[in-house]
Amino acid sequence: MRPAGEGTTVTLAWIIVAALFACAIAAALAFLASPLALRFAWRNAAERPSAGRVELRLPLGVAKVSLLWARGRTKLRLRVLGVEVRGRARPRAAAEARPTEKRPRPSARAALSFLREHRALAQRIAREAAGAAVELVRHVRLRDLRGKLTIGLEDPAATGASYGWAQAALGVAQARGAPLRLALAPDFCQPGIFGHVAAEVSLPTWAAAKIAVLRGVTVLRAGGARAALRWWRARRTKRGATARSKWARAAPREE
Repeated sequence: MRPAGEGTTVTLAWIIVAALFACAIAAALAFLASPLALRFAWRNAAERPSAGRVELRLPLGVAKVSLLWARGRTKLRLRVLGVEVRGRARPRAAAEARPTEKRPRPSARAALSFLREHRALAQRIAREAAGAAVELVRHVRLRDLRGKLTIGLEDPAATGASYGWAQAALGVAQARGAPLRLALAPDFCQPGIFGHVAAEVSLPTWAAAKIAVLRGVTVLRAGGARAALRWWRARRTKRGATARSKWARAAPREE
């Protein structure tokens, strides 16, 4: 005979599990319903080098990836749940002791050898990636485009013609309801493109997830699963052989 409180405890446990499962489903649906946001900013001046920023934001503020460049230098930043993720800093002595020759990493060599052995699969992956990119572009929506640009070419006549065509295209796009707040101006004295511009586009998360899953399943069914399994087995065998050889060298020899 069960104790009196056992049934109540089991029922409460099931209620907690069901509530957690419902919360997980709600969070997944909210994540898929929220769009991905891609922001771009660029600035260029005659007396200063160009600088820019590309930022990808995942829904619900889960993560943010930023790529910045200025004065010939680039920097990649990653923030997960508002916390910046930083790589481990290498000691300066170790950095100076590295050889000057740039050799391909073992992972890069392994990837190249894998692609050579499975050339048909690599071509299929390239085709699927190109198709996925085309489908993603169809779902991209422009949210905002603003800025001020000064355009100058070598020939003043070409500068005037280009400015006229650009203004006409901008006017047609604004008449159709495009969110454009871009001011253009010609520069007949100095060739180049100067000014600043910022843009924001969005992509439905559900569309990106659907395209990734369908294309990935197609690659796996085309032989990607078997190739990945063979590669994993070969890598595991190689690691085991390397570990055994290291153990054999480290073991003391009997006299």
